[in-house]
Amino acid sequence: MLAHRETQQTRNDNQSKYREKLRLAKSLYSKGYEKRDIVELYRLIDWMMTLPKGLQRNFSTEIYAFEEEQQMPYITSGERIARQDGRVENCRENIIDLLQIRFESVPEETIQQITQINDLARLKFLFRQVATSSSLADFQQLLNQ
Repeated sequence: MLAHRETQQTRNDNQSKYREKLRLAKSLYSKGYEKRDIVELYRLIDWMMTLPKGLQRNFSTEIYAFEEEQQMPYITSGERIARQDGRVENCRENIIDLLQIRFESVPEETIQQITQINDLARLKFLFRQVATSSSLADFQQLLNQ
């Protein structure tokens, strides 16, 4: 019922919907529900409180960080690895997309180099560098370091 009420109240305000969806999702963890109950309730909330793609990505990242911080015991190591792999892949895609937006043509060699990186911290660093590099050549120098 809370998800429905919040959906109605935030219908035209995606930022408020994001905050409320995050609050509701986090509250599931503090209520002591079993994993399967949290998953089912989360699905309902997710279905009712649809967010634009960018906000949904932020939401997923924040929930992941929350689960890690709380060291949720019911998340298996396989699930953690899959999530980490997803974050790495997402970061790679964001770097390539931003390179294409900023510099239009990106050499296949540069794309291949990025897709070979598995270190999330390095990928995050490179993402910031794409935003601040004055040229593709400057970014490629950082990539080759």
